[in-house]
Order: sequence, then C-alpha cells, then structure tokens
Amino acid sequence: MSIKNSTIVVASFILIGRIAGFIREWLLSSISGANAETDVAVVLFTFPDLIVSLLLGGGLSSSLIPYLGSLEKQKKKKFVRQLSIYIGLIFLILSLLISIKLDILWNLLAPGIGQEVKRGANNYFLIILFCLPLTSITGVLTAYLNSKSKFKIAASGNVLFNIGIIIGLLINIPILLRVTVGIILGSLLRFFVQNSYANLFKNIRLKSLFNENLITKEFIKLFVFNFTFVTSIILVPIIGRAWASTINEGSLTIFSYGNKLIELPVGIIIASLGSVLLTKLSNDSSILNIIKSIRFVFLVTIIFSIPAFFAAPLIVKAVYFKGQFDNYQLNELIAITKIGYLFLVPKVLISLFSTIFAARKKQKILLPVGILMVILTNFFSYIFSFNGKLESIAYANGITYLFISILLYILLNKYISKKINKELITF
Repeated sequence: MSIKNSTIVVASFILIGRIAGFIREWLLSSISGANAETDVAVVLFTFPDLIVSLLLGGGLSSSLIPYLGSLEKQKKKKFVRQLSIYIGLIFLILSLLISIKLDILWNLLAPGIGQEVKRGANNYFLIILFCLPLTSITGVLTAYLNSKSKFKIAASGNVLFNIGIIIGLLINIPILLRVTVGIILGSLLRFFVQNSYANLFKNIRLKSLFNENLITKEFIKLFVFNFTFVTSIILVPIIGRAWASTINEGSLTIFSYGNKLIELPVGIIIASLGSVLLTKLSNDSSILNIIKSIRFVFLVTIIFSIPAFFAAPLIVKAVYFKGQFDNYQLNELIAITKIGYLFLVPKVLISLFSTIFAARKKQKILLPVGILMVILTNFFSYIFSFNGKLESIAYANGITYLFISILLYILLNKYISKKINKELITF
C-alpha cells in the first residue's frame, strides 16, 4: 500500500478515535460541566495512556520499527514477546511504587486541586493504576502492528479505548466511578482486539522464549534517545495543564477541553503520517521523500489551521453545546482553542521532524532539544502565569512549539541535508 493510501486509512481511524474522544469529553461536560470533580475525572481517564505515552509512546515505535528491520524473520515475534513481558513487569512495579506515594503524583499532574477532592479520588486512582501494565503491553502491540504495516488495527486502539470510557460514562453511578469502570473496559477491549491480530500471546513457551536474550544494548540506546524527545513533546500540554490548575477551579478541565479540539488535526495529520512514514522512511529515507513529506504536512496544516482559527468560536459552541459552562469559562475555552490553532503548524512540524531524525537514525540530536523544550515550557508558563489568565498558559505552549520547530529545522538542514532548505524555498 502506498504512503498516500496508508495515510488515508490511518487518518480515518484516528479521526474516528478523536470523534470518540470528543463524545467522551462532551458527555463529561454535559454531566458535570467544569469544576473540581471534572478536573479529577480528566486526570483519571487520561492517566494510563499519559504515563505509557510518556515512558514508551512514540519513542517505542521510533525504536522498534527500525530495529525489527535488522532482525531475522523468525526472531522478530520472539523479540516483541520478550519486550512485552519485560515492559509489563516494569509498569507493574511502577504501579506499586506510585500507589505508595499518590500525593507526589497529584502534585505533578494537578497541583491546584484541593486536598479534600484528591483524598476522595484516591481509591479510584489506585484501581486505575493497575491498568498500567496492560496499557504498556498494548503499546508494544501497537508498535508491532505498525511495523507489520497493519496500520488499520494499530490505529484502532484509541477508538476502542474511548468506546470503553463512553460506556462507563453512560452508567448511572457516581462520575468518578463511571470513569474508572470506563477505563477498565477500554483497556481490556483494546488489548484483546489488537492481540487477536498480532497473535503475540498465543501458545507461548516461557522456557524457549527466554533461551536467547534479544533485548540488546543497541536497542536500549536507540529507545533512550527516541524516548527523551517524544516524551518532551507529550509533556508540553501536560505541563500546561498542570499550570492551568493553579489559575482557577475548573481551569484544568477547560484547558483539557481546548487541547482536545487542537489534538484532532494534530492526530489526523501527524499521527497518521508518523505511523506510516516511520515504516516507509526506515526503508527509503531519501531526501526526495523527506521533502515531499514536509511539503505535504505543511500545506495540509496551513489549509486546516487558518479557517479553524477564525471558526474557533463556532467549533467550540458546536462541540460543547451542552457543556455546563458559565460565559467566562466559555470565552476562555474559545480563546485557548484559537491560540492552539495559531501555533498548530510548528506543533505538527516538530512531530514530523522527529520522525525524520528517527528514520535516519540520528536520534542523539533530539536529546538536548527535548530537554530544552521542557525547560522552555515551564519557564514561559511560570512567567506568563502571573497575569492569572488561562490564555497565557496556551501562549506559553505555543511559543515553545514555535522556537523548537525553528531549531529542529536548522538542525535538519545541518545534519540531514542542506538540500532540504534549498528545495523547500524553490517550491
């Protein structure tokens, strides 16, 4: 299947997943609006995927897909099985450690939420913690399915997970219990469906599985460099969300709702292309393919972001028409959504540039850039938060994206090829 057709297939499933995510957000806003309880609900139902994305995420795909190409055919599935078991155990240990010190995690994810609200949510948080091992193994399944060019099944994960949450939200029980039940259902549904296609956990013989260790130092080094930068990309909105919780009660929820509207085009444009391009560019990372990818992504993002910026009030009101917001909260949501669309191009280009570096196996360059991105996000958020407006946090994120995208473009021309800038300018 061509890059174009593969991208269309993946984009379609990501779009369905994002729509399911909107339905999830819409249900939550319809049930409870934006308050301290919904702040907790947002933290809970994003937590398993957030932690797995931070510690694995695109870093795993960026490492696993090129590395599998270097293995003999009969060793590929064995390697992925070993990796799944090791990662599942690591996340089980992580869940146990986090459960001992939940307060530290609350302070990182939502420092502005009151202690009484946190204490009331702790039992739900503990239950959700133990979805981490299953979610982490599913992350390996997704990367493996992408490496086998089974993009459709890999991209369906978000759809399945959100369906589980939607089912949970529709049950007539307390809101935090709805979220907890939904996360458990979504995690199980996603794992069993994707494993039915990957066939990784059928007829496993542990004795023969570990008679040869295929997790080499080369793979671990490759993962560490990829992980650092991809984690930094994921951290930017999370840092923004944490700073938003210090503004007002419900600000974390508003920031999350706005970010969901911005993630839709990002997911369709870059997540679909990233999944396909990483596989394709690992086989043929020619300068011509790289230039075509940059042109295509840039043009598609521009075509979407300009009308979306001006239509932001209509988009927000159409999506959250039943949201229980006051006028001030609604105006905040519109403002941060507009700011997100304003900085959409640099945000998308950052993800694309990191995919190109990964395909060219030049991940070392990304390590200091990722650290710088986290530092800048916190610095700008701290400075801008003094005026007490939620829009300022959105601007802090956007300026960080702009600065890092320019830096990566310079590094792309320096370490990949100077022809990139020349060809793009003549275009």
